[in-house]
Amino acid sequence: MLELFIVGLIGIMFHVGFQLDKATLKEDYDWEIFIRQNVFNWFVSIAIVCLVLFAREEVEKYFEITKLSIPFIGYFGAEIFNKFKGIFKNRFKK
Repeated sequence: MLELFIVGLIGIMFHVGFQLDKATLKEDYDWEIFIRQNVFNWFVSIAIVCLVLFAREEVEKYFEITKLSIPFIGYFGAEIFNKFKGIFKNRFKK
């Protein structure tokens, strides 16, 4: 179980790396802003990986959890949360 959690963290770190690559291309890039905008996203992604692993028996009825699939769960958990954050940010922007 610990090895699956570590592999899930690797998937999250891939997402962080891709976000960092996208952020450094902006001219007004700042570490503090990047971390402030993404720290909650990282915790939500870690929580998603933990929940999937703790509910492994129930999840495996629908989806097989392997060392190959869990990084995708970590990555796409972060990506989906980012999309929702973008939707609501644009929806409630004044």
